[in-house]
Amino acid sequence: MVVAKNEAVRSVSVGDVIFATVLSCGRTVFRATYAGMSSVEDVIAALRRGISGIVSGPLTVSLRNGTQGWTLHRPMLRRTLIPEATQLTLF
Repeated sequence: MVVAKNEAVRSVSVGDVIFATVLSCGRTVFRATYAGMSSVEDVIAALRRGISGIVSGPLTVSLRNGTQGWTLHRPMLRRTLIPEATQLTLF
């Protein structure tokens, strides 16, 4: 995780409950609650899997650790994966 100079390091313990919200253009497009994670990177990875195929483009991710009481806001860019074209032939 890259941490800006003015941003404190946020920790996640296995017993913490993390509330995640993803915003696109100011609108909530995904919301989830995670538990049993051991780092912010684990939460972000689970979040990426959760939004896969749902939304793409510039996003804002908000993580709130309900156990420790901190909130983290991060920009995220989710790219659309264009599937390979399939040619169908009729006989």
